[in-house]
Amino acid sequence: MNHTTRGRRILSLFALAVFATFIVQCKGKKQAEQGKENATRYAKASAWVIDYKLQIVKDKKGNPKEKLKTVKSYYVIPAEPLTLLKMNETDKKIAKLLSGKKAEELLYVKVMLGDGKSKGFIKKSLLALQPIMITEDGVKTYKRPGSAMYAKLPAGQLCMILEINKEKNMLNVYCGKVNYKGTEKWVTHHWMEATGYSVQPEDIEAAKEIHLAGIRLAKLEEKNELDSEKAQEIVTNLRDYVDQGGPAGLAAERLLTKYGFIEEATEDTSEEEEYTSPTDEQTTTQETTTNSDNSETVDDGTDQNP
Repeated sequence: MNHTTRGRRILSLFALAVFATFIVQCKGKKQAEQGKENATRYAKASAWVIDYKLQIVKDKKGNPKEKLKTVKSYYVIPAEPLTLLKMNETDKKIAKLLSGKKAEELLYVKVMLGDGKSKGFIKKSLLALQPIMITEDGVKTYKRPGSAMYAKLPAGQLCMILEINKEKNMLNVYCGKVNYKGTEKWVTHHWMEATGYSVQPEDIEAAKEIHLAGIRLAKLEEKNELDSEKAQEIVTNLRDYVDQGGPAGLAAERLLTKYGFIEEATEDTSEEEEYTSPTDEQTTTQETTTNSDNSETVDDGTDQNP
């Protein structure tokens, strides 16, 4: 093992140890809904946090029936911090109604937004443990540890940690849609080695801003408004990131190239050798909600509507 590889290994283990401490502090009997009160989770993707109240109405037979009424809805963006709240009996009734009669456990949690006062319910599958920025171009992902490579993550990509496996030194992540070899692939519940990423607030903020810029440019493109003042403001901010360089600069440059604001470079389309992750154990940890002592899981899910 050369000095560079050894150094990366030490940094990887250090980052993993720090994050593992965070996981232990947040670990509960079950998943997010029974996490430690006031623990922080993050919106995995754009979603709604909805405040409800219980109403008693009569069914067709005239019998009293509990019904939910929406009080207020709050739109949250990817990587937005949310504080888990302890649920009282009324909150649990609301969460149970939201989860449905067939649910064996509560599928919703009550959270507080970053303003310190807005509260509501969100599906726990829309929560993540920690946002990260990919700092090395070409970080490999796998459907499961030990399987063939699924796709590579580009530098500057915003991802969300759903699970951490200390024994295999790997992370289960949600990164959304990524471009790999000219094809858009969804990285939604895949594994990556615990290296080549940052949890520094300034890096996460940059990755989040660039991610949102991509969403806004896509909407402007649909309206044929890429030459609008709004688009030019977004482009100016992206060019600032390009000038700063680093992973964020690469991510910004990709966006500007995608929407034709800078000339596209020629891609290397040479064939790559198939690569599997370091562990030879075929595991399906990401397909179960049962956790080992070395992992914390947040299930994948879809955005909820208000």
